[in-house]
Formats: sequence, structure tokens, C-alpha cells
Amino acid sequence: MLLSSDKIVRNFSKANAIEYHGMLWILDQLLLSEQITYPVAIKKLNDLITNNIVYQNNMELTYEITKRIEKWEQACQEDFR
Repeated sequence: MLLSSDKIVRNFSKANAIEYHGMLWILDQLLLSEQITYPVAIKKLNDLITNNIVYQNNMELTYEITKRIEKWEQACQEDFR
């Protein structure tokens, strides 16, 4: 398995039938295993959008990030009920 958000690496992996995952999957796994909290994951994604031009200029990725942030914010609210 390859862990990379780099498009060239992902394309190579796909072409060679190698399992690959990116930053969003890694954060999902960290949350599932309770290694980080929702607020930490949300901050990391917001930092990526703010500081990484690749994440800023990719509409598909921005959409996926926005979906996750909304989902994780909802989970935070449910945790406080």
C-alpha cells in the first residue's frame, strides 16, 4: 500500500494495481482508531487548505475536504450531547 497525496504517485499506483490512499484517508483512519480527535482533524484539514496551494486549487479535493469537515463538526456536536 502506498500513502501519498501526490497525483503522479497515485496515477502510478492505479496503473500498477497498487492500493493507495491519501491524506483524507489517513485522517479518517486516525479518527477511527481514536488517535486524534475531531477538532484536531478539522484543524489539520483547515491548515491544508490555508497553507497548501495544491489543496486550494483542486475543486474535487476541496469538495471532499468540505464534506469531511461538515461531517466531523456534526460528530463533535453529537459528542457534546
